[in-house]
Amino acid sequence: VKFTPKPTSLSSLIPDQPLKSTVTILMIDHSEQDRCTYADYLQADETTQYHLLMADSLEAGQAIWRLQQPDVVLVNVDLPDGNGLFFLEMMAPESFIQKLPVIVLMEQRNEQTIIQAMKLGAMDYLIKEEITAFFLCHSVNRLVYRYELERENRKLTDRLELALKSSHIGIWDWNIDTNELIWDKSNCELYGIFPADFQGYKTWEKRVHPEDLPLINQAVQKSLTGDQELVVEFRVIWPNKTVRYLKGYALVQRNAEGDPQRMIGTNFDITDIKQAEEDLRRSEKIFRQLFEEIPIGIAMVEANIERFYQVNRTLCEMLGYSHQELLQLNFNEITHPEDLALEAPLAAQAIAGEITSYQIEKRYRKKNGEYFWGQLKTTTIRGTKGELLYGIGMVEDITNRKQVEIKMQVSLEQEKKLNNLRSHFITMASHEFRTPLTIIYSATALVKKYSDRLTAEKKEEHLTNIIKTVQYMTKILDDMLMINSVDNEKIQFTPEPTDVIGFCENLKQSLETKGHHHIHFSWQLEQSTQHPSTRLIASFDPYLLRQTLENILSNAIKYSPQQNSVEFYFTQEPNYLIFQISDRGIGIPEEDWEDLFQPFHRGSNVGNITGVGLGLVIIQRCLSLHGGQLNFKSQIGEGTTVTVRIPQERIP
Repeated sequence: VKFTPKPTSLSSLIPDQPLKSTVTILMIDHSEQDRCTYADYLQADETTQYHLLMADSLEAGQAIWRLQQPDVVLVNVDLPDGNGLFFLEMMAPESFIQKLPVIVLMEQRNEQTIIQAMKLGAMDYLIKEEITAFFLCHSVNRLVYRYELERENRKLTDRLELALKSSHIGIWDWNIDTNELIWDKSNCELYGIFPADFQGYKTWEKRVHPEDLPLINQAVQKSLTGDQELVVEFRVIWPNKTVRYLKGYALVQRNAEGDPQRMIGTNFDITDIKQAEEDLRRSEKIFRQLFEEIPIGIAMVEANIERFYQVNRTLCEMLGYSHQELLQLNFNEITHPEDLALEAPLAAQAIAGEITSYQIEKRYRKKNGEYFWGQLKTTTIRGTKGELLYGIGMVEDITNRKQVEIKMQVSLEQEKKLNNLRSHFITMASHEFRTPLTIIYSATALVKKYSDRLTAEKKEEHLTNIIKTVQYMTKILDDMLMINSVDNEKIQFTPEPTDVIGFCENLKQSLETKGHHHIHFSWQLEQSTQHPSTRLIASFDPYLLRQTLENILSNAIKYSPQQNSVEFYFTQEPNYLIFQISDRGIGIPEEDWEDLFQPFHRGSNVGNITGVGLGLVIIQRCLSLHGGQLNFKSQIGEGTTVTVRIPQERIP
């Protein structure tokens, strides 16, 4: 068939855009003659190169579609194995855009079939008897162009949405003539609302911080009059009362007369930036206050300048100079001549970058000529390229300490022995003694200094604090001695016949008298009831078991809110006594479970609740001697249940 173009060329009918170099077309038609005719039509088109795939049935066409993914499909409605529209129904879920690149072929015009085909996603239709070479090529090229254009538009749209979403930028559009305000989803998120809850200007005005509304309105008016672009920072209040900072930009679209018609803008969240700025201001303020008020002398020396760059008030007071006087000096001029050689090599290494800091003890010369001992800690600050910017020196007055050291040199050997002993003790318990000792010292000093002015009640309060603190420290020492005794086998397992029920009742009453918690004790014995006269005589070590249960019950009481009841339950298993203690306290974080039985380890959520972290160690040691086991279940905020199982030898 000879291709005869119409007077109107193809290039004049579609936009001046390049098509694909090769267009793959799948023809699904049971008529071999028609397929050949259409092939001749297409191959006669000199403007486009076609790669043709042929199928004579619906099944064959579907298979080729899946394997080849052609650019265009020509499908006959009437096929031997089914309606050609079934092809659209089968392919629609697999298409990644709304329309399919399909042209439906019909023997005769049928409006109902055309409508159905378009609904299923077909992009065009042709009546067989009306098909010419020109119209077939035109339809195919137009469809390919449209399909490729839609796909590219979708890619661009997806990229834009991804960019906006990843950068958390919201877009808004205000039609000034109709006063209609449109927000995209990201902008709704910036204001803390769902898109369904957006009600135009009313929503915006409700969410903006009242103090910022006048500023925004003023900026909008200036932008509308052309005085300035709209760039504004403001706060919004989310429905949950959270305050966020936003920054907005906008452009005004005007008509030919210059009147504003639309305002299109963007918003993005700058809360983190604002918070960082506030944190920086706060840090600078804290640093300045710390620099001036810290009881350690501080001086900064700028690189390549011998004089001090900055000094704090403490250093001025140490040396007896004014701030301005000290800025005219350097470290060498205030250092004892005999100590200059001590620091010189260290300073040279720091300047060369061989070390970043050093620490020495040396003598400083005051303005009045006197000397004092100081501990100097020096560090260097360098730039991104490693260049030296500043040197910072911190001086602590250690005169009293040095004098004491000189007086105690005669007992140096004894001090070394004491230091070895103290080192181990300090490592394990210094932190726990520091606070109570401070309390005792403070209370004692107050009573001593203001005894004549304190009321009897105040004196009693201070003395009570001292007594409680001493008891607390005594408990720590007792616990440590207990652990040490068990570890050194000074405590032996000594079982004896004991009434378990009476033992538990006595323990319950003893602990209840010490606090405000109620301990609910219950039990279940084999073939027995909870009658007051019920007794169970079993062989166990009452001292070790009391240490175990008392520590568990004390923890349950300590880490539970006041007035809460603690459940204390006893039962039996064959050859075992079972004790279960449950509370509704703060619970034990899962990350702490592994180290629970390490000395001085405490849960990360105990806050200000007193304790030293030895109770569970004692429990573990006692149960080990008793041959017992301990299990627990805990949930944060819900409480903890501890189960203790110890072997028993029942005694009739």
